[in-house]
Amino acid sequence: MNASRIKIHGVYRVPFTQSLLSEAMALKYGGIEMSPSSRAKAEAHVKDELSSVVLIDITVNDDKEGFDVGKFGQRHSDQVAYGEVFLSIDGKRIISDIERPPGGTCRLAFFLHYFDLEQPLETPFGPVPLPAPGDMPRDLQKLIAYQPVT
Repeated sequence: MNASRIKIHGVYRVPFTQSLLSEAMALKYGGIEMSPSSRAKAEAHVKDELSSVVLIDITVNDDKEGFDVGKFGQRHSDQVAYGEVFLSIDGKRIISDIERPPGGTCRLAFFLHYFDLEQPLETPFGPVPLPAPGDMPRDLQKLIAYQPVT
């Protein structure tokens, strides 16, 4: 294993919007009658979850054998890569959201819930330190939309 095969392009917070909160609430609690206090607690839980999500943008270099995207995550967490897409090497377009493109080098972006800045990114090639999350660039926001989960 060789973690130097991973290049981190960035770690980005998912922009929080009222629309995203509404979508996540409907997905998680749609159709459930709630008192105002229960709804406030549910919204606080969902806001906490949404505020912990990051998009991680990486390049995997010289990978001839292939790898399992589900092996990208962090120690002490059951959260793994979610909503992954393979990007063009310049990161400007999506190549595939299903399978890795052919070749030895690929660019990959994925979401990770409950991101912990103190923990490295665990990869099939070994742990890789991550920078503090920044604001997601507009071009990535347009290219890769976060979809809430249940």
